[in-house]
Amino acid sequence: MNLQKYTKYEITWVDIYATNDWIAFKDLQKEIKSAETPMRNIGYYIGESKDSYVFSSGIDDSGEQYFDLVVFPKKVIINIKLIK
Repeated sequence: MNLQKYTKYEITWVDIYATNDWIAFKDLQKEIKSAETPMRNIGYYIGESKDSYVFSSGIDDSGEQYFDLVVFPKKVIINIKLIK
């Protein structure tokens, strides 16, 4: 992907799901469907490594600090869409 640094994107991804609750047999398919629902985040592209993309939800006005970092393994990404 050709992502532009400090540009805002919507990231669609899947997460690992686990539960330590009892689940009724009749609710299993509903639980699986819920777990497989893609997640969405919006963030500024910061950079990447061989295995991950790195985003931040904010950059300060001076352009010298990030608010946070979110590191997405590339293998969990479904789509990355430019926010205009």
